[in-house]
Amino acid sequence: MPVAVTGDGVAVAYQTRGAGEPLVLLAGQANDHHWWDGVRDDFEGRHTTVTLDYRGTGDSGKPDVPYSTRGFAADVVAVLDHLGADRAHVYGTSMGGRVAQWLAADHPHRVGSLILGCTSPGGAHGFERDNTVKRSLAQPDKQAARQALLELMYTPAWLATHPGPYTTLGDPGMPAFARRRHLAASAGHDAWDALPGITAPTLILHGTDDVFNPAANAPLLAAASPGRGSGSSRAPDTPTSRSSARSRAPRSSTSWRAADQSIMTTVFAARSCSACLRLVNTIQTRSITLTPTATKKPDISARPAAVAGVSRAPLSCTTRMANAFLPTVRPLQ
Repeated sequence: MPVAVTGDGVAVAYQTRGAGEPLVLLAGQANDHHWWDGVRDDFEGRHTTVTLDYRGTGDSGKPDVPYSTRGFAADVVAVLDHLGADRAHVYGTSMGGRVAQWLAADHPHRVGSLILGCTSPGGAHGFERDNTVKRSLAQPDKQAARQALLELMYTPAWLATHPGPYTTLGDPGMPAFARRRHLAASAGHDAWDALPGITAPTLILHGTDDVFNPAANAPLLAAASPGRGSGSSRAPDTPTSRSSARSRAPRSSTSWRAADQSIMTTVFAARSCSACLRLVNTIQTRSITLTPTATKKPDISARPAAVAGVSRAPLSCTTRMANAFLPTVRPLQ
């Protein structure tokens, strides 16, 4: 397994598969590259997928020092340098989306396009999960806490037909101190002031029933993006179903940046395959302009609906949308 060495001397293990332009896949908090096992194959027809074990996980070094999402982004740059890849597409989910924000903001010349899934800008501007969710994950009964995490990550119907093993619940071999370091890194994330520096075409994905990372963060990220204020028009309406009141999120919306082919898109994952396919078709064929103008938390209740009812987003569903988005951006140069 190849290893890149960071500026502070930490060995970062990484993995490559497939052929084509590089696509960096960034996992959630306290997870290694196995987070992507269930969907990685879907990208490899057109891309060389690049995953890594964050410091503290997998086969990477595990220094007992403070970690940060910005530091993880610097580790990704070390991996790209070791690969000899000047630029890459980047898809980050959950904490990986936080890392991806810093990667795109601090190293814009290295990012050809950006996909942010179920993530947040963090800090004072981000929407936090509520205390009920926090308490469910902090239970002293480890099995009960694990079950709570499963129910936050997956729908009951999916769990009923998929008994495991699950690859999104954290690296089981991770030291306890490294878990604490990852938690502190994700909790301390605040990229709000850096978001206007992101220039890459960007797709934002979120499920409106997501209470683990509230979906209100998706339009918030779009509102803070470059290109706001360049004009707007209503996206096409289709029937919607009721979304979770707990999420404080719109049923669905799509936003495109018109300038210089840079796209800021907010799409909430669909409950049904047919609705998901309608989203994919919209991404591929329509130039929808709906650019937020707010610089603080927007009134998300008033945002227009674009597609059918929505729920928690399995990676397989969001992968379809990501695969629809990537061909719409310029090839890496």
